Amino acid sequence: MRCSKRNNCYSCGQKVIKGAVILLMLQITVIFTYMHLTVNSTKVFQDRNYYKLYQNMLLSNATKIERLDTANTQSDTAVGFQLKVNRDDALIYGHFRKTKSFLTIGIPTMQRPGISYLENTLESLIMLTSEQERLEIVIALYMADENQTWVEYTANDLKKKYQKHFDSGFLHIFHYHEQIYPDFNSLYRTFNDATERVIWRSKQNIDYAYMFMYSHNISEYYIQLEDDIQAISNYFYKIKSFISTMNKKRTKWFCLDFCNLGFVGKLVRNDELLVLAKFLLMFFNDQPGDNLLGYLKHVKTQFKDIRHKPSLFQHVGVVSSLRGKRQFLQDGTLKKKSSKKRFYNENPPADIETTIETFEKHFPKNPYGLSDEYFWGISPKQGDVFTIKFHKPEQVAGIYIKFGLPEQPDDILSEGKLKVSQNCENWKYIKSIHGHQSVINLDRGYSNWPSKLQCVTIEVTRTQAIWLIIQEISFFTKR
Repeated sequence: MRCSKRNNCYSCGQKVIKGAVILLMLQITVIFTYMHLTVNSTKVFQDRNYYKLYQNMLLSNATKIERLDTANTQSDTAVGFQLKVNRDDALIYGHFRKTKSFLTIGIPTMQRPGISYLENTLESLIMLTSEQERLEIVIALYMADENQTWVEYTANDLKKKYQKHFDSGFLHIFHYHEQIYPDFNSLYRTFNDATERVIWRSKQNIDYAYMFMYSHNISEYYIQLEDDIQAISNYFYKIKSFISTMNKKRTKWFCLDFCNLGFVGKLVRNDELLVLAKFLLMFFNDQPGDNLLGYLKHVKTQFKDIRHKPSLFQHVGVVSSLRGKRQFLQDGTLKKKSSKKRFYNENPPADIETTIETFEKHFPKNPYGLSDEYFWGISPKQGDVFTIKFHKPEQVAGIYIKFGLPEQPDDILSEGKLKVSQNCENWKYIKSIHGHQSVINLDRGYSNWPSKLQCVTIEVTRTQAIWLIIQEISFFTKR
């Protein structure tokens, strides 16, 4: 702080002192919060004769980890809770790749009364990635339910549907191979939660820790999701780009956030997985997992959330695995915005064709019609075309093409060109097109524009990783 005049130095000094006091108070608050958690958790370990082990854990400033690495087998023991993970025994379907992948996506799943969101979640994550991207990803699906019949039925059903993804190592299903849970009847209540809820969230913390220990060393990064989410397009590309940006900035980070809700979309480095597992086990009875993650971020000196905007995952489930619980939480950054067309023009009758791979029911005809539906194509390649063939030659005075949506602003054409033809064989180049929209108006002069058109095509001139949305195509004809 600068004191420009001598008589202002006293007041400047007071402000400096006040700032220092505020900073000191914040540090003391963090320390006392951590001490409070430590004291409460000591009761649990004392009740289970783990008190001496717990004291040793605190003195060594870390939980001792015994790890045996042989080929693709790993056995982890978090001393103080006696949670052991042997990956070979835990794996039901899938296989371990010889080299580390880039990203592990961890998903715990349990029975929900009368409904399942799991397959829709898996379809979203699979369909929104390319074959090349899947070589860099491992989806680790943890069967966290204690009903062995349900676990076996669900695992076998998924194996039939996704056999090739298990064979490639893209998809794992795993389940604890021995009893891992403590006596939940001995838990104490916190936050005035009902006993059933305390048991539910305590079990969830242990399940998360098991997942983190299983996933250690499978990939460079790990992201936690749930079994009732919907991913947005290019989510993997955007995750990689965001990580790269943060690393280039040399930003100190422990956790990156790709969704605003709870533990969903939280990403950490592989090296932090065992630390996170130990922390959840130390305080599994005290706090919900997302609270504990927040405390650990502060311990790791990350005092602010580092969040990708908009979020990449939306929560869609309503029925919780906790009996009687209904949750209508959604990420506000992904609430659907208006996606209205501009003209709602009555286009001439035509057939619409494309060589771009179409995603689900977002058909090529959609942007040409009067509805608000749109075309959504997967990662267009150089040479792909999107062609409109009129049923009869038309005198076209102008064309309007709109790419992307308000909620998907990046799904646009990177590089392309517009061509027209009188017979759908001999093509004339009109202009290059890219970005969010393209307008062709004959009043501005196009010397090579035919008097009548039979076909119009958009040609992709550069392969792009991002997907392509065509929201609207409007042709304005001469009457």
